[in-house]
Amino acid sequence: MILRSSLVFLFLSSLINCSTFPFTGKVKNDYFNYYESNFQCHSGAGWRDSSLYSRYQELANPLRKKYNEDNAKIKTAKTVIVGNSLIQLFEDRLIQKEFPNLNVQARGIAGDMTESLRVRLPDNVFSLNPKTIIIEIGGNDIIFGKCLSYTENNIRGIIEDIQAYDKKIKIVFLSIPPSKNTSLNSVVPVLNATIQTLSREYNFTYLDLWKYLRHPDLPVIKEEYIRYVEFGKMDKIHFNEKGYEVIGQLVRPLIKQ
Repeated sequence: MILRSSLVFLFLSSLINCSTFPFTGKVKNDYFNYYESNFQCHSGAGWRDSSLYSRYQELANPLRKKYNEDNAKIKTAKTVIVGNSLIQLFEDRLIQKEFPNLNVQARGIAGDMTESLRVRLPDNVFSLNPKTIIIEIGGNDIIFGKCLSYTENNIRGIIEDIQAYDKKIKIVFLSIPPSKNTSLNSVVPVLNATIQTLSREYNFTYLDLWKYLRHPDLPVIKEEYIRYVEFGKMDKIHFNEKGYEVIGQLVRPLIKQ
């Protein structure tokens, strides 16, 4: 599972962190610069390049299958944290550290978007019959230029699917956090505002990570939460272990026993 998870994550990182998106020829920041006059958002499933998306799915689908196999062995979990690479990086050792003796399982897949998360909810999440579901999703929708209305409809669908499955499940929705990518940071608050509005409409808990992770004077993540990878290279999208400590502190009191 570790190898498969690494392959998915590295594949996505190679796309997002390279100088250009290979399937568009555009500079990466222009690809999801919603403020460009000639920008056209994508309202279809997957990515604009279906062949590249198929390559991604070849790596992601076995991880989904592995989660299903794990769920069949585990049977139940009181809490499931589900989402994209930010949740995939919430490794088991960090889960144990932040949620000791709370029976929490993480089901994150790098590259997950709102549409793909919704599809895998029944197998990866509902099969564990959780009392609390913690969600972090939406950043990849922006990175891959999804229309905001399309993403909003998918989030509505996620919430409605959970409530239709069991209206007693407690839903905690984490905001998309700040990062060191300025183009991403310029759009994320718009989608976060939508999620917050939906939390009032559907009566679920919304946690604004910007309040805790943002630089006090700048619209970027605090330096202390920046993640560094090989050779001291900055990861402009994800945060480090201190960021997961913040999530642990915020979420622990909300977990339904």
